Amino acid sequence: MDRHTQHTIYEEFLNRYERLIISRIYKFKTGDDVADLFQDVTIHIYQKIPVEFHKNPDAFSSSAWVVQVVDRFLISMYRKEKAKKNIHSKTISQLSDFQWNTIANQQITEDSDLHFTETEFDAILKVIFEHISRKDALMLKMKYYYNKNSDFITEKLNVSHVNMRLKRLKEQLQNRVPQAVYAEIKERFFKED
Repeated sequence: MDRHTQHTIYEEFLNRYERLIISRIYKFKTGDDVADLFQDVTIHIYQKIPVEFHKNPDAFSSSAWVVQVVDRFLISMYRKEKAKKNIHSKTISQLSDFQWNTIANQQITEDSDLHFTETEFDAILKVIFEHISRKDALMLKMKYYYNKNSDFITEKLNVSHVNMRLKRLKEQLQNRVPQAVYAEIKERFFKED
């Protein structure tokens, strides 16, 4: 199928089903996401035209086909977003001792008295920040890297009870990372505590 034919079919398709596509999108999302999803869906349909038109040219005259394609696409996008969120919800405690040892390039045991190099310590912090929410990581960095006060953090991140949240984060770290690692974090990162 040449580009001109594909484009003609696409334009006719949009003229006929634009409202239907938008109404299907509104069943999944609202607000600013609708325009982005509309664009994504129509690009997806444009790419399907050469294959689908040869298989079944009548499909483009059926609203059932449109509903099916749009819904499948939106469900697929939803699953991808959900999977992405699940990757980031992995907790620090899910890291095995082997992973901590690999990160630190040292054998870590509960009674280890360790002193990490800057590179090793930065790698440990990076892993911790990757396994907590982005907002929590920013809060820790603002407080302990940049020495920002709670009011500043509240204003910039739009969170309340910053000191309590930081206290809970530190307790979670203390309970989830090897004690030798936490001792080093406490000494080098939570300096003022």
